[in-house]
Amino acid sequence: MLTRGGIATIAGSIAILAMGRMFALPELFVIGCAGLIVVALAIAYVVVRRLQVDVGRVLTPSRVHAGNPCRVDLTLRNRARVATPVLRLRDDVSGTHGVELLIAPMRRSAGTRAVYRLPTERRGIVHVGPLRLTVGDPFGLARLTTTGDREMSLVVYPRIDDLRPPRRASGSDVERRTLLQHQVAPMGDEFYALRQYVVGDDLRRVHWPSSARQDDLMVRQDEIPWHGHLTVLLDTNPGPAPVEFERMVSAAASIAAASIARGDQVRVITSDGQHTPFGTGPYHLDRMLEVLALVEQGTQLSATALEHLTSMDSGGAIACITGNARELERGLLHTAASSYRHRFLVLFADRGATPTGAGGPVRSTTVVLVPADESFAHAWVHAVGFGARVAR
Repeated sequence: MLTRGGIATIAGSIAILAMGRMFALPELFVIGCAGLIVVALAIAYVVVRRLQVDVGRVLTPSRVHAGNPCRVDLTLRNRARVATPVLRLRDDVSGTHGVELLIAPMRRSAGTRAVYRLPTERRGIVHVGPLRLTVGDPFGLARLTTTGDREMSLVVYPRIDDLRPPRRASGSDVERRTLLQHQVAPMGDEFYALRQYVVGDDLRRVHWPSSARQDDLMVRQDEIPWHGHLTVLLDTNPGPAPVEFERMVSAAASIAAASIARGDQVRVITSDGQHTPFGTGPYHLDRMLEVLALVEQGTQLSATALEHLTSMDSGGAIACITGNARELERGLLHTAASSYRHRFLVLFADRGATPTGAGGPVRSTTVVLVPADESFAHAWVHAVGFGARVAR
């Protein structure tokens, strides 16, 4: 409760009292007593002015990509019967010294707002809070701190370049589509055929005009939707510089987002074993971006990653993002290449670098070379031949 100034005032007052008694000087005794009285009044002031403030805190927006702005909106309302003093608000923010704001006095039932920005230059988790409100006396001798709101977290996603997706390739669901061709799809893209009613079919899908002509119930069958399959593999080998690794993570996120926007089934695998299943839609994209936001550099290709790359549901296209082609070739291109119809190797290296030990799988792989002085979006357009849009 006491500040450093309050503790120093008490120590000085006690020393002055001792000197007054030692030298029999009543003036010193009065000064020492006055100092102790001031400290006592300061403590009483902060106790009486105990805060009754409602605090709300909102992150805007709740999801953000690296480099995009994000702010914290604070709302405060005074529930006490008297006006508040000047409040000192402190919010801890990971990676910084925190945020300190001074809040002007609020009358009874009055409110106010405060705003500050969060650092979003790098991907990862930004921890915010807990928020603390401090009230002090006018002399700065005593203070009382209360917790205003809980700790919150903001996941900063990797930066995304709005690209054209890679060439679409079918995955294992093509075989399932062949097996299910004579079943009614609950949802489909286009009309496929009519067939006789089977017990258990949805009556809403009965085609009544055809049923009247055939004198039997006929059911409308839609074509089962077809999705491309894409596996995005991120190499977390400790070889590339940290700046280059951040560009690699951004490239992985960009390719995954482009394919999700087209409606493909996409998964993300990192060489340290983290992975997501195949999925599509904005919620699945958020799941993949969260994995990429938290991935760390410094792990070799693991057996877990190879197991996922060669699993039964593998297939379609694969995009490998690496800064060391030799390690990735040994782990993937010669082990799992036969499982994928189209292969893309995004290599962050100096100009003139080529995958070493090029064998059969490497020759049939589209290599996207991204030197340090060139953006990934430009290199992707040059190598793959699709246009790019503005980065977000």
